[in-house]
Amino acid sequence: MSDHPSSPSGDQVTATGSVAVVDLAAQLDALRIAAGKTAALADVTIESYDQADWRGADPALVERTAYLLGAVAEAATAVVAAVDRFQGFVADQQRTAGDNDEWW
Repeated sequence: MSDHPSSPSGDQVTATGSVAVVDLAAQLDALRIAAGKTAALADVTIESYDQADWRGADPALVERTAYLLGAVAEAATAVVAAVDRFQGFVADQQRTAGDNDEWW
């Protein structure tokens, strides 16, 4: 049991009110995994679209669908990259803090 109170999410909060870095790293890792799954689903969906037989389909509908799938894939890739950059930023902050186990 810790001396620190918990935040509404159950994370330990330090005396200064900040959540421990370990909790932040775990949350970032979960976000990275979820974003990676979204990117993978977008890739699989695009592959399925590319393999489909669209003969006889409304060309405008096919084009709109292709555009939307591309936009989802692009957004998913951007989220994965942003989470990776932020995770690197957090890791750099930990290194500059020395032995201090808190980010803030």
